[in-house]
Amino acid sequence: MENFNQFQSIYREITGESVDWEDIPENLQKVFLNSKPLNGQEFIELPKSFGAAYFVMRQPSNSVMLEKIKEKLKFFESKYGITSEEFYRKYHNSEAIFDSDGEQMIDFLTWEGNYEEYLELKNASPDSRDPVTRDR
Repeated sequence: MENFNQFQSIYREITGESVDWEDIPENLQKVFLNSKPLNGQEFIELPKSFGAAYFVMRQPSNSVMLEKIKEKLKFFESKYGITSEEFYRKYHNSEAIFDSDGEQMIDFLTWEGNYEEYLELKNASPDSRDPVTRDR
């Protein structure tokens, strides 16, 4: 019932109210009992406030997202031989970094977006002391 308690807390944040177990649709009760996620149709059929709380409950934590983004940053750092921090600074100062072929342009746009997302999540994370990938 840990999932239900988490759902209840999020539901209360969204609506300002608590919800009784009996008021929860049967398909959502099964999620709390079995931990099997809802399929798309079941999710659509939920009342909006229940759907919103369920959606928030199912979001990965910032630390999980941060680790996934750090993996992406490490890929680009390895590929181009510079840190994400250095890349971002040069990219935003319009310094020449490499050739400007199509693949690099796509990589650089993706890398920039990943790094900005990393900075956002890092600032939202309780443990924001973790450097990007200096531990290579």
